Amino acid sequence: MSIKFSDACFYDFNDPQSLELAVRRSATFAGVHKFDFESAIDEGFDDLTDWTVDDGIWSAVANQLNGQGNGTAFWRYLEYNTSMPPSFVATFHFVSGTKVGFYARKNVGTREALLVWWDATHTGAALVAADGSTTELIVQPFGITAPSWIQIAYSWRYDRLDKDLKWLCMSLFADGVCMLSAAYEVVTDWSGDGIGFAAFNAEAFVVEQFRIARFARIAEYLSIDPGETPGQGLARAIQSTRILYMCRFDGTMRVWAPGNRESVAVVTNEHEFRMLTRKDRKTITHVRVIGAINALDAFNNELGTLYMHQFQQVDNAYLMSDEETAREAALILNDMDESKNQYQFVIAGNPVLEAHDVITHKGVAYRIQSINTTMQGQENGGAVYTTTILMRDYYAV
Repeated sequence: MSIKFSDACFYDFNDPQSLELAVRRSATFAGVHKFDFESAIDEGFDDLTDWTVDDGIWSAVANQLNGQGNGTAFWRYLEYNTSMPPSFVATFHFVSGTKVGFYARKNVGTREALLVWWDATHTGAALVAADGSTTELIVQPFGITAPSWIQIAYSWRYDRLDKDLKWLCMSLFADGVCMLSAAYEVVTDWSGDGIGFAAFNAEAFVVEQFRIARFARIAEYLSIDPGETPGQGLARAIQSTRILYMCRFDGTMRVWAPGNRESVAVVTNEHEFRMLTRKDRKTITHVRVIGAINALDAFNNELGTLYMHQFQQVDNAYLMSDEETAREAALILNDMDESKNQYQFVIAGNPVLEAHDVITHKGVAYRIQSINTTMQGQENGGAVYTTTILMRDYYAV
């Protein structure tokens, strides 16, 4: 006997556990209670310079976003200028209003998107077509009223046997309670990962403190088993995700992702500068990345002419799409390119520099790998404070 469900919704009432939340929980178990997490998006709504108005009435007032439709029965968008591919968890405070929408996977140049919405009596998920028309995927007979803390999770799910079958899963939480879960089978995919808020008809709303964690991937589970350290449990949850962490002198756990960064300091010869260089270290010119259901080869042809064919294979079961696999392959090759040369800087003491910061010398950017601080006593009772930094090249991806 077989059972088929139509328009069914299943959930366990647990809040969406992002990788950031998994880090917090495991580190708290180890006695760490202060954190400094890098954010993918941390919007205080000072203004709307990071947003593009598609249609509707939008404004930033007193660090809050005010949104309102234009009086027609279509969703009107405010799009964030930087795309955000799933998986991620968006968090914000719903201050006031009636009907609110949030969308992801917006297609480039059209209105196509997957939308989660709510009002005082209903919650729903909908597919918005290129012309702005809406097809409701699911509508639940219970709503959300302000004020509430909202979490919206988007994640991909793929078929184990047929990689062409994939679903985008959407979940909506209010004050930690799951209000909606839906999945859309992506039959004809489009190119775009736009995100933003949406206003309907003449409905108005106010939100604030919009944030998406840098470590937005949804962690399926976290466990610290008998005999394990919290670090071992965390390593199992992180797997091969690009995440780095360290504890500062004051007990704060800093957590960040390697990648593009702005230069935080300029080193000049007046800083008692000395530099040692070690070049032509072994590097990788060909990487094969194997994801959950796909694989991709990437090459650095420029380095290949210098170092010939140097191969490395990387397995990462969390890479769920061709796009994610290609992005990871590009990052791996960039890491190898950066690491082929190493430099040692000795400068006057600088207590604010941290691992993976980018500094500049004579117009060239370098990425910090490690820092060593030395205090040398002097005959007059003082001390000379120097910082020795192990660096590598820095290339933006």
